[in-house]
Amino acid sequence: MYEGEFISQPSTGIFERPFQIFTINLAGRFSYVSCIFADPFDGSTPLSAVLHAVKELFNAGCYEVSLGDTLGVGTAPQVRGLIEYLNAHGIHSNKLAGHSHDTYGQRLTNAWQAYHCGIRTFDSSVGGLGGCPFAPGAKGNVATEDIVYLFQNAGIETGVDLDKFVGVGIWISQQLSKPNVSRAGVALWSKFQKSAATQSVAAEPSSDRKTSSLVHWSLVQKQSFCASCGPEQMSTSSLTTHYRATS
Repeated sequence: MYEGEFISQPSTGIFERPFQIFTINLAGRFSYVSCIFADPFDGSTPLSAVLHAVKELFNAGCYEVSLGDTLGVGTAPQVRGLIEYLNAHGIHSNKLAGHSHDTYGQRLTNAWQAYHCGIRTFDSSVGGLGGCPFAPGAKGNVATEDIVYLFQNAGIETGVDLDKFVGVGIWISQQLSKPNVSRAGVALWSKFQKSAATQSVAAEPSSDRKTSSLVHWSLVQKQSFCASCGPEQMSTSSLTTHYRATS
C-alpha cells in the first residue's frame, strides 16, 4: 500500500509514491488486476505487466486474483494467450478468476475460453448492468443470465436458479429505466410470458375465452425489508417475482 501523493502506472495497476513504499497484508482477500489487455492511458498492456501485478497481489496474501478486461477489448485468443503466459510463469488457473466487460460483444466467448483454460470463477452482473468510471465507453459486465444459460446448456452445474435471475434482471432494469442487455434474460422472459398467457387461456371456461385477448401480464415484485438495515441494504436474494393477470 502506498501513502501520500500517488503516481499511477495504469498498465500494471500499481500505484507508487517516490522514495517511500509501504506493504499491505492482503491475507485472505480477493483482488483484481484491471485493464489486462489495454487501458485508456497507455494503450496495450504487456503480458509481463499483468504477471507483475498478479504476483505482487499473491505475494501480499491474496487467495485469488480476478483478471479484469475493464475496457472489454479482449478476444478469445488474447484470453488464452494471457492465461497460458501466466501458467508458464507459475500462476495456476485455479487461483484466477475472470472479469469481462462487453464493449465489443466478446463477453461470452472470452468466458468460455477462460473456462477451457481452467478458470472456474467468473464475475457477472444481472441484466448486464455496469460500466467503468475511468474507461469512457466501456459497457457492462457479462450478464449473469447469459453466462449461466451458456454453462447450464453445456452441462456445467452453476448452482444458480436461472429463472429467478431472469425475473430480477427484468425488475432491476425497469427500476433503473435501463434496457436489459441480457439476450438470454430477455428471450426467456418473453418465453415465460407466452407460456403463462397460454396456461391462463386454457384454464378459462370456454364461454369466457372471447375476452382472453384483454388479459395483460405484468411483473410484480415483493420486497422483504430488514428492520435493522432498511430497503437500501436489501440484497437480491430478498426479491421474488410472480405474474399477475389484469384485465
